[in-house]
Amino acid sequence: MEKTKYTGQEVTIKVPPHIFYSIFNDMSRIGNNVPADLKDSVVCDADSISITKSGLTLGIRRGECIPFSKVGLESQETSPINFDLAFLITPEGADSSRIKVELDVELNAMMKMMMGGKFQQIVDKLTFYLGDISDDMFTKLKEQYS
Repeated sequence: MEKTKYTGQEVTIKVPPHIFYSIFNDMSRIGNNVPADLKDSVVCDADSISITKSGLTLGIRRGECIPFSKVGLESQETSPINFDLAFLITPEGADSSRIKVELDVELNAMMKMMMGGKFQQIVDKLTFYLGDISDDMFTKLKEQYS
């Protein structure tokens, strides 16, 4: 099987690269900010996070990270699909960054034909979410991780 790459558009977020990087550099920080209704289904530590929903477990661990320019995440063995997710970070001014999301998924030909569009939708939604997070949320993150 080969990996297929899905790429989102670049979006500007109102947080400097070092803050965005530090949020994902310790995966337990993500777990600390999970909505209350999902707390029971999320297990995390500094290097990994796993989410179990409807009997399906998605495990993610830190992958290749380059300080302040790339945050890499990859699937764990417990995940049903082998993938790599990257947030590419470019500074834009003193208090903002440009973020680009890339997803590499290992799919056979049939899965690519059936699910390829869904993976692009996931990347597009994640990109939209990052670009749409409110200024209040980023202010909170800046205070929490500075």
